[in-house]
Amino acid sequence: MDTGKPTARALIMVVVTGVLCAVLTACTSSEEQMTPEMVRRTLVATVTDTAALIEGPDWAETLTTGAQECVVGAVPGTMYGYAYSAPRPDRDRLADVEKVAAYWESLGMDIRIVPERPAVYGSGGPVQNISFSTDPGNYDIGGTSLCAPGEPAEDAE
Repeated sequence: MDTGKPTARALIMVVVTGVLCAVLTACTSSEEQMTPEMVRRTLVATVTDTAALIEGPDWAETLTTGAQECVVGAVPGTMYGYAYSAPRPDRDRLADVEKVAAYWESLGMDIRIVPERPAVYGSGGPVQNISFSTDPGNYDIGGTSLCAPGEPAEDAE
């Protein structure tokens, strides 16, 4: 006799299916969920937002690469490079490096500071890698985007 009410077995199947979907989604890397346009925009925003932290210099784009080939798992992908440069201001360069490092850590990056130069290197988070250097003579910020599934020839601007 069908009462129109879900059985315990049906409810368990719905819950198990939902949990399985959640686990599978969580196991998918963030790179596999991003598009080439998204990783490019994220890299550009990370570089320009970093430059905005450092008051004074007149930042200018010094490098923008077109779509380049990479691999996400076993799938062909697309990645980009981007860089900014500015005349080095006359102030405490290590303080600027530490400010950038704190910002990048807040974005989930692993960072490494080289106080002798001074410079900071970051990886992970929203980009594959990024650096901020205060030598020789210029401030430079440059990085590489994450790799997103796609074909570089098709993703070129």
